Amino acid sequence: MVNVPGDRFWMNYKVISMAPYFRRRGMIFVDGKPLEQVDSYNDLFGTSGRSTNNYEDLRWQPLFDEIGGAGGKFWVDQKGNNIFVRLPNDDPPEKHLIEATVQEQVFAPADRGLGYIRLKGISFQHGADPFPMPQSGMVAANTGNHWIIEENTFEWANAICLAIGSGLGGGGGSMAQPSGSHIVRNNTIRYCGIGGIEGLGSGRVGVIEKNLIEWVGWQDAEREWEAGGIKLHSVRDGLFRNNVIRHMRHAAGLWLDVSNVNNRITGNIIADVVSVSGAIHIEGMHEQSQIDNNVIWGVKNSEPTGTGQVGAAGSGIFIQGTDKLIIAQNLIANTQGIGVYAVTVEQRLIGTRGGTARENKVYNNVFYGWGTAAIGFANEHNQADGNMYASGGRGAGGYLRILNPEPQQWLDVPAGREFYGWEKNGAAGGVEELSFDIDKLTMTLVPRGDWPKVAIFNSIDTDLFGAPAGERRSPGPFANLSTGFKQRNVDPRRR
Repeated sequence: MVNVPGDRFWMNYKVISMAPYFRRRGMIFVDGKPLEQVDSYNDLFGTSGRSTNNYEDLRWQPLFDEIGGAGGKFWVDQKGNNIFVRLPNDDPPEKHLIEATVQEQVFAPADRGLGYIRLKGISFQHGADPFPMPQSGMVAANTGNHWIIEENTFEWANAICLAIGSGLGGGGGSMAQPSGSHIVRNNTIRYCGIGGIEGLGSGRVGVIEKNLIEWVGWQDAEREWEAGGIKLHSVRDGLFRNNVIRHMRHAAGLWLDVSNVNNRITGNIIADVVSVSGAIHIEGMHEQSQIDNNVIWGVKNSEPTGTGQVGAAGSGIFIQGTDKLIIAQNLIANTQGIGVYAVTVEQRLIGTRGGTARENKVYNNVFYGWGTAAIGFANEHNQADGNMYASGGRGAGGYLRILNPEPQQWLDVPAGREFYGWEKNGAAGGVEELSFDIDKLTMTLVPRGDWPKVAIFNSIDTDLFGAPAGERRSPGPFANLSTGFKQRNVDPRRR
């Protein structure tokens, strides 16, 4: 069986390499670490195409170099009858413990729609699930409701580590209640080939908080459009709080896809994302949701050439055909592309209308080290105020842009204020020192000079740590930056 089910294979954009989609979906582990599946017999005896990419051309170093695979390789013949294995150091098999995955799912109920189940303190590893669709997942709630999934470890899924939505397929039984209303907290989710937590038709997803999600996307199959640390469809009333999402490789950090209503993404660290998309991707949403008090740090394009998904590669927050989104009190730093980037999707009807990318509000954020712009609105029918455009990183003039209609408008704070009434409380300032250790989760942030205080917006009166902000606060996710701080632990899971 190949990674993509034959009757569900579709893509509406170019594909750089088809190989990830047609590799065999099984995995082989040696002493608990994966072998690299190669695409030809000859690749067993030299450096494969998957092992030559590096950050110099803004591609990711492959899984097996970057996070330490077993060092060996395997190849499956075209008929699927034989597996050719080359072990690390050309060792004989008797020197190692060798495991081949044989099950699509490690844990899933036989019946659909079961409710009030608790998974706690379990280690789930080595699933051979297919690429979506369907979303089977190494562990799957199978359209269940009111699950508590906490303090577990999910590692090495071929595709998805944890699937919590509906539409998963399989199983009998009737659904007494709609799927969703889950609590997913304090889990470690890593080394997932496509997605960490995913759900199709997620409904009232519940709370996803204080999870560590890292090293997701190593299959290099973004252009099936299901790759993300968290990737959910049709989410209502979801709370995504105090998660650490880092080291994404060919995957967005957090992606809410189509028909999402009333969700809040708050207090998260999303860092080191290499993707054709953005660190946060909000798609096809017509009702209000909010992104606040987050740190977004270090986003790059995963393609050596091109601009990724409709120009979004390397963006901090990608607004795709989405209206009424609130983006407030975040730190968005070191993005290869645009810090907040918006496009219309006028011909894709969600409900009965297309996505206008209007009435989005970007308030009280700190932008540092952007690529071509800090903010790129799709049109003038949006709002920006109270943002700090901090020098010291990349990005000089024209950091506030209106991308359509042509010709584009490249503005600074005074021009945005004069022509559109934006940034009445915004400013361009400086940073004396700003650094972040993504693995240790320690940050230094020292402003240059006095940054202005801004009024509380939309009742966001606490900061990333839950500290009261007062009636007026500093831009960004930290309540008081009068003197800044050095080597502060910013791990939001400590709250």
